[in-house]
Amino acid sequence: MISGLVSRYSITVNITTAMLTPTENYGWFDLDLWGKPQQLFSIFNHLKTLQLPLWLDASSLHGHLI
Repeated sequence: MISGLVSRYSITVNITTAMLTPTENYGWFDLDLWGKPQQLFSIFNHLKTLQLPLWLDASSLHGHLI
């Protein structure tokens, strides 16, 4: 999933934390995403259509508006 986002949207991803539970088909990732605003909005819309839960922290945008 993550490599697909990188390929499709030409963004940079840093996985800062991950928790996977393969026996329960459950997991989550804490990701830092870098890209142009339109790229990031496109990714969020794509993930929303997949009905994946997202917890967004925009505190590190350094003055950029989302």
